[in-house]
Amino acid sequence: MNLSPHPRLHSRRVFPLLLSLLAVLPAVAGAAPLYVSPSGSDSNAGTSSSAPLKTIQAALDKATAGTTIHLAPGIYRERPVTKRAGTATAPITLKGPETGKDRAGRYKAVLYGTSRIFNIDHSHYVLEGFTIDGQEKLAGKTFPTRLAEARAFKDANQGLISDGRLIYIGSAETSRDITGVVIRDMFLNGGGGECIRMRNNADGNEIAHSVIQWCGMYGKGDDVERYKYHNGEGVYIGTSPKSTDQPMYANDSSAYNHIHDNTIHTYGSECFNVKENAHNNTFARNDCRYNDEPLEWLGSLIELRGHANVLDSNVIADSRSYALKLKSDSGAYDKGGNSFTHNTFRAATGAFIRNDNSAPQGTVCGNTFDSSPPAVQGNSVGNPTAPCSGGGDTTPPTAPSGLSATAVSSSAVALSWNASTDNVGVASYSVFRDGARVATVSGLTYRDSGRAPSTTYAYRVVATDAAGNASAPSPTVSVTTPAQTGSALISESFDSSAGGMTAVRGGTWAVSGGRYDLSSPAAGTVEMGNGNLAVHGTAVSGDFTLTTLARSPGTSSAWDDFSIVFGYTDTANHYFASFNEGNDANTHGLFRVQAGTMTQIADFTGGITPGVDHAIQVERSGATLRVSLDGVLVGEVTDSTFTSGKVGYGSRNDAASFDDLRVVAATTSADTTPPTTPTGLTATAASSTEVELSWNASSDNVGVASYTVLRAGTPVCTVTGLTCGDTGLSPATTYSYTVQARDAAGNVSPASSAVSVTTPGGTGSALLSENFESATSFPSAGWTNNSGNGSWAVVTDGTRAVQQQSATSATYIVTAGQATWSNYTLSARVKVGSTGVRNGLVARFVDNNNFYFLVLHNGNVVLSKKVSGSTTTVQSVPFTASTSAFHTLTLVVSGTSIQGYVDGQLRVQGADTALTAGKPGFYANGVATYDDVVVTSP
Repeated sequence: MNLSPHPRLHSRRVFPLLLSLLAVLPAVAGAAPLYVSPSGSDSNAGTSSSAPLKTIQAALDKATAGTTIHLAPGIYRERPVTKRAGTATAPITLKGPETGKDRAGRYKAVLYGTSRIFNIDHSHYVLEGFTIDGQEKLAGKTFPTRLAEARAFKDANQGLISDGRLIYIGSAETSRDITGVVIRDMFLNGGGGECIRMRNNADGNEIAHSVIQWCGMYGKGDDVERYKYHNGEGVYIGTSPKSTDQPMYANDSSAYNHIHDNTIHTYGSECFNVKENAHNNTFARNDCRYNDEPLEWLGSLIELRGHANVLDSNVIADSRSYALKLKSDSGAYDKGGNSFTHNTFRAATGAFIRNDNSAPQGTVCGNTFDSSPPAVQGNSVGNPTAPCSGGGDTTPPTAPSGLSATAVSSSAVALSWNASTDNVGVASYSVFRDGARVATVSGLTYRDSGRAPSTTYAYRVVATDAAGNASAPSPTVSVTTPAQTGSALISESFDSSAGGMTAVRGGTWAVSGGRYDLSSPAAGTVEMGNGNLAVHGTAVSGDFTLTTLARSPGTSSAWDDFSIVFGYTDTANHYFASFNEGNDANTHGLFRVQAGTMTQIADFTGGITPGVDHAIQVERSGATLRVSLDGVLVGEVTDSTFTSGKVGYGSRNDAASFDDLRVVAATTSADTTPPTTPTGLTATAASSTEVELSWNASSDNVGVASYTVLRAGTPVCTVTGLTCGDTGLSPATTYSYTVQARDAAGNVSPASSAVSVTTPGGTGSALLSENFESATSFPSAGWTNNSGNGSWAVVTDGTRAVQQQSATSATYIVTAGQATWSNYTLSARVKVGSTGVRNGLVARFVDNNNFYFLVLHNGNVVLSKKVSGSTTTVQSVPFTASTSAFHTLTLVVSGTSIQGYVDGQLRVQGADTALTAGKPGFYANGVATYDDVVVTSP
C-alpha cells in the first residue's frame, strides 16, 4: 500500500468534498501570519518568528480568517479551543514542522494534554504537520507493535494513562454544523478514548494522510457490562441515540465527511465508527488495523450504524472480533444503503462482515478476503467479491461554469449554472454555501431560501457522475441579500406579554421566561391536525414573510411536534406547517384545512431535535408557499386557497415553546414577467420507444425555475435542466413536442415552436402494450397478482390508470406476459404515493423469491435483485421522486446486463447471471399508480 505523505486522488472514486476542499485551502492574502514557540511570550504580538507567542491558545485568540499559525519545534502543554471561524476561501491554519508517517519525522512540535485536547468549535480550520499525544507519562516507553501485546501493555500502565480525546470537532455543547475542517499530515497518538470525535451535524470535513494510533487506552469499567477499553475509536462520527446526555443524541446527522489515505492502528476499538443518523461519510484508501475488543464483546475494525456511508479501497486487517459490523439500535435507524467496494479484508477472529441490518445495503463488490473466517454472518449483503459493474468509469465531469447568484429577495438567492460534460453522464450537482453542502440537485438551478437580510453568501457547485467521480468546483461567486423591505405587521418578542395572541383550543398558552409556551397540551383526539391552537389577532393579506423560533421540549416521544399556522380564517379553514422529531411522512409537512378537511400539500425533509430552538420561515409569494427549517428550504408548493388570514402556533398533541414572531408584508411588486420562449428544440428518436429532447435556455428577469415538455399538448416531463427523455412510446409512430419555461413566481413562457419525430419500427416487436383505458378492474386481462392481495383498482389520474391503494407497506407484485420472455425492455409511468416506500417495476419474475426490480425509494432510485429469497442492491443513486407527478421508469434486461432509466436517463445498471427469463410487472410497497405499460423485445 502506498503510504506517501503527499495528497493524491484515487482514480476509482473521487469524492466531491476532497476536490472542493483542496480547491480552497490556500489562505487568502491579507491576514498576517502568527508565530508560536514554547520559548515565546503571550505578551508578544506574535507576528514575527523572532518574537513569537508562547501558547497555541493565544494565537487562536488572535487569529482571523486567512491566518496561518506557525508552530515552532518544542513541547506545548495546553487544551486549545477555537475562538472564531475561518471561511471557505480563507481558513485558519495551524502548521507545524513535521511531515511523513514515520515516527522519526515526528515529535518535533508536540501538543500534550488530557481530557479534550484540541477543541474545534468553529468551521474552516486546517491542522497539519504536528503531533498531538494524550499520554505524556508514557513518553519514554516503547509501545508494542503486535496486537496480542496491546491489552497487557494498557493493563500494566493504567496508573500512568490519562483519559481524553485528541481532537474534538464540536466540543462545545452548543456547537452545530461545523464544516471545512481539514486534518492532514498529522501524527495522533495515545487517546484515552476516541482519537478523533466529530458530532453535532459535522458536515464536509476531511482527515487525510495522517497517522492515528493507540486509541482507547484509558480503562473504564471492569469487563462486566462491556469491554474495559471499549471507547477506543480512531475516528468517531455522530452521536449514539443512547447518549441522552449529549445535545443531539436524537438526530445527529453528521454527513459528507471524508477520511482517506490514513494509517489508523487503534490497538483499541474501531478505526471508523459512524453512529445512527450519520450518513454519506466516506472512508477510503486507509490502512485500518488492530481492533483489540474481543469477539465476546462484538468488537470490529469498522462499525456502520448510520446509512449511505462508503468504504472504498481500504486494508481492513487484524481484529480480535469482526472486521466490519453493520448494526443499528432499532428499526427506526436501520436504513442500510452503506457501500463497501475494493477493500482488502484480512485476519479477523469472527466473520469478516457481520450484518445485523435488515434494510438493503448499497453497492457491495470487488472486495477480497483471506481464508480464515466466513466472509459474511447475519443478513446477506450479496456477493462481496463479485466484480464491480459499470466498466470502471474513472473520468470526472468537467467543472460547472457560468455560476450566477441573484438575491431575489432579502431571504432568498436564486442560483443557476451551465451543465458539466462527462464521458458517461452527469448524475447530480452539489451546491455549497460558505463551504457547506446545502443541496444536491439533478438540474441546473437552485433556490436557497431562509437567508438573512443584508448578508453576503459565497456559493460554488460540484458535478458528480453515476460512478461517484466528482468535478473540480465551479468558481466561487458571492451575493449580498438586500435589507428587508416592507412593513412589520407583527413583531412579538413575548418578553412580558403575549400581545395579540389568543388561545383557540388545547392546553395552557401563556408567556413564561420570555417565550410563548404551550403546557398541559390536549392529547388523544386531534382536531384537523392541531389539538392545540393559538393565533394572533392581526390578519395578514397578500405576500409576506413570517419568521419565528420554535422548540419542542421533547418530553413525550419520538413524535414530538409543533406547527406554524397561517392563512387562518377559522378552525376549519387555514394552512399549517407541521414539524416533528420522527420526520413522519404523514404528519411532517405543509397542510391545508379547508371546510374541515385536512390535506397534505407538501412533505418536508429533515426532522426537528427536541430541546433545540429551530428557526422557521414561512413565505407567501403570489400563489407560491415556501417553508424553511433552519435556513434550508424544506417545502415549496403552489396553492392559492387562502390569500389572507391570521397567523399563529399549534401542536398535534405535545407541549411546545415559541419566541420572536415577526411577520413582514412585502412592498415590492410581484414578479409578473414570464421567461422568454425556449428556442432550438430538437427531438431525436433514441429507439423505437424513446425520444430524446433538448433545447436552449430561456432568460428571465429573476431566473428560470423549470421547463415543461409537452407531447401533443400533454405534459410528459418537468425538469430544471435542458434535456428530457420521453420513454414508453410506440414504434413507427409520429410524435409532436413543444417546451415551455416557468419562473419561480409561476409565470410561464409561450410554447416553443413544435418539432415532430417518428420512432423507428424497431428490430424486434411489441410484446405487450397497455394504457388501461378500457379496464374495469385490476388485475385482469392477463395480469396476475403474485404477492399479497393488496387493494388494486382502476382510477382516473389524468387518464385511466391502475393503482395499488394499500398503505400497509407489504410487498405487492402483479405480472403479465410469459415466463419464457428473456431479453426485453419494460417501460411504464409510475407515480409514488409516498417517498418512504418502494414502488417500481419487476423483470424476469420467476416467483416471489426470484426477480429483478427497479424502485423509487427514500430519495433514491434503486436497482436490486432477489435470488433464492435473498435481496441484494445492485446499484443505488440519489433521485428525488415527486409524489404529485408521474415518472417514466424503464427496466432493460439483456443477457447478463440490467439497466434502469428514470424519465429517459440511465440512472443505475449492473450485471447478473442468476435469472435468465421471467415475466415483467409492477412492484408496490405502498400506494402507487401505474400507466402506459410497454414491453418490447430487442
